[in-house]
Amino acid sequence: MKLLSIALLLFSGSLYGQMLAPGNYRWQIQRNDGQAIIFNTKVLEDGKRFLLINGADSLLVENISSKEDSIYIELPFYESAFMVKSDAAHNLQGEWIKSSAGVPVLRMPVIAEYGNRTRFPASKKTRYNVTGEWATTFTDEKKESKAGGEFVQNGNYITGTFRTPYGDYRFLQGIVSGDSISLSGFDGSMALLFKGKIYRKKIVGKMYSRNSDALDWHSDKGKVDLPDNLTKIKPDAGKVSFTFPDTDGNPVSINDDRYKNKVVVLQIMGSWCPNCLDEMQFIIDNYKRYEAMGVEFIALAYERTDNFSESQKALQPFLKKFDIPYPILIPPVSVADEHKTEKTIPQIDNIVAFPTTIFINISGYIVKVHNGFDGPATGIHFTRYKEEFEQTLKALSAQ
Repeated sequence: MKLLSIALLLFSGSLYGQMLAPGNYRWQIQRNDGQAIIFNTKVLEDGKRFLLINGADSLLVENISSKEDSIYIELPFYESAFMVKSDAAHNLQGEWIKSSAGVPVLRMPVIAEYGNRTRFPASKKTRYNVTGEWATTFTDEKKESKAGGEFVQNGNYITGTFRTPYGDYRFLQGIVSGDSISLSGFDGSMALLFKGKIYRKKIVGKMYSRNSDALDWHSDKGKVDLPDNLTKIKPDAGKVSFTFPDTDGNPVSINDDRYKNKVVVLQIMGSWCPNCLDEMQFIIDNYKRYEAMGVEFIALAYERTDNFSESQKALQPFLKKFDIPYPILIPPVSVADEHKTEKTIPQIDNIVAFPTTIFINISGYIVKVHNGFDGPATGIHFTRYKEEFEQTLKALSAQ
């Protein structure tokens, strides 16, 4: 009996190590309308980790386990996971499960083809090169929204993103084949597919996301100006004053000695927000330089729930990813609370974007609010954002 138990243990360990075959997989998240959101992964040699790949971006996925007769793959962020089964050829089939505050809110079928590293087949020689900026409009039955397309094309291969006043669509990857364009991106939260037809200086197409209705989109070659001041500072707002618990439950106040007579950058963020992750990485990469300028940082995390323990739990993957040298505080409101702004930062009129960055001068007054974030996928706009950010801090520090 003891020898049998050891044999079973060795067998299960061997099976676990072979759950995912090392190599490339082409994934499809299948929508109800037959469209598929496509992305790529590369399983590392140990079979227990893989890279989720979107253009120049790769996310390491390590939490892979067996669950009954299936493989359970938990992505690092956004309460996102796959439950799949593998066949003899190492192909996968199962579900993408997206949760909110621990409760599954979305299930979509997925398949993954082993040994295929292609995202979209480029069957025709490209007729156009779409490198550059594109003024874009997304349309549904109720409204239009403006965005800026940013593309870089090399042969048939294309990468890029779309900028909006609220953030960007992060790293998209695809092809131009003949006069058609296909782009997709998946990071565990955003699941996006763009298809379109190119007419020299115009692109017309459809945008697909999860199982929501498709949006029409059209782009004209050229720049677009997007507002970055949708959140206003209230007249006669007074000084900023708040006290909230940090991720360890300790109260932190902006009136603490650490922040007196200092320029303070207040980050409005959430662990569920992909652009917030990008902004956090940018600030941490430059933190020492800003600290030398006498600048302090505080982040306020608006999570899916107003329960502190649940919010604390949701933030753990975020804290594991980053060595954050300043406090993340958890206000006692959920991100869905219509009154969250007046309950936490009544000096501004409304939080409309995540992330939103608030600049506070040495006297404790808000002097600038920047909604959204142009992340690394936006190219020159990311560079400009970094320059503007630093110029703002230098000007405030000089005061």
